[in-house]
Amino acid sequence: AWGQFDALLSLFVVAALVALLRGQAGRAGAALGLALATKLLAVVAVPVLALWAWRRHRARPILAGAAAALLVMALAAMPYVARGAARPVLSSYHGAVGYYPQRTVEAYNLWYVLDRVDIRLRGQPSGEARLDTRPFVGPLTHRDVGLLLVAAWTVFILAGLWRWPGDGGLVLAAAFQFFAVFMLPTQMHQRYVLPAAVLLALVAPLSPRARILFAVLAVTATLNQGLDLGRAVLDHVVQVDPSRIADPPAIRMAIRNVATAVALVHVGLLAWWTAVYRRELAALAALTPGSAAGSTSASRPE
Repeated sequence: AWGQFDALLSLFVVAALVALLRGQAGRAGAALGLALATKLLAVVAVPVLALWAWRRHRARPILAGAAAALLVMALAAMPYVARGAARPVLSSYHGAVGYYPQRTVEAYNLWYVLDRVDIRLRGQPSGEARLDTRPFVGPLTHRDVGLLLVAAWTVFILAGLWRWPGDGGLVLAAAFQFFAVFMLPTQMHQRYVLPAAVLLALVAPLSPRARILFAVLAVTATLNQGLDLGRAVLDHVVQVDPSRIADPPAIRMAIRNVATAVALVHVGLLAWWTAVYRRELAALAALTPGSAAGSTSASRPE
């Protein structure tokens, strides 16, 4: 896939955000329905959009958007249902989790760093080290810990957006939510970072910090997909004709070393984004005339 479906998903999420910011809840829901029909990853944006819509306009836009999204998804599924393929359509959603029971599927995130520590420094076999079903602490598995982490970050992101529901804040929160989902749960693929980079491009003109976030993430997201594509091509070439590559282990190690550096940059980026997030929301809310957080007292982060 190498990103193309995630690029289409990102386009529909951008369309949903733009429509919602323009007060067109039905169109926003329709665009979100297209995103969800394209890939389940779009569900990441739902809590952010729903909370912002409720905070700014209460229930009506949420109901209109939900109805439009469901209608679009139903229409998209009709050809498959008519051909008797309803079960595969449903399985593509509820079967998405657990298909790759690994801490990371070449997403250069927190779990990628821990993979390198366990394999390179602790000497664990790679197959064992990468499993997300093995215990982390007590009864909790690595998968459980990842879900707890992303739940905590989601609460943090939504709480900030509730306090400062500016127009730019909606886009920043959606980008942060996608990045947190890329970084914290297990089983993430390399291309899942793409929506975060795309959404940051929209808010980058409004803030120096957002410009830094976008510039860094644009580079690292490209490296994440490019390096893994190189690794996959190398594996394919070695499988087809081992004599064509002089020293595959050395090349793999070089790719892994650069990938680890990218993963460490991503961890640092997550930490910095978390540290400046509330200040950014407050500053962006001040740019939105008439927003609920536009008062002097509410626009200062604690």
